Amino acid sequence: MAELLVQANSTPAYLTGDGMAANDIRDWLYDPIGVLRVISQENENGEWVRVAEYLDIPGCVAVAETAEEAVAAVEELKQQHIDESRLLAE
Repeated sequence: MAELLVQANSTPAYLTGDGMAANDIRDWLYDPIGVLRVISQENENGEWVRVAEYLDIPGCVAVAETAEEAVAAVEELKQQHIDESRLLAE
């Protein structure tokens, strides 16, 4: 299964939509987040699952039986990430 990993105690690198590094978390927060990938993938049990991930948010990956469930779950993760990032920027 594909996963995005973030090393513990590391500072994530944020990229803007044009691939440039954001100078400040506020720059990143106002850049649209839109690179959502949803794929069907066979898991280790031989079952097919749907994997949804925002490619520009480290660790923002969800796995579910249906694409709709995976997208709903990854949207929650995205919102949590944005909320946490806003708290850090204050």
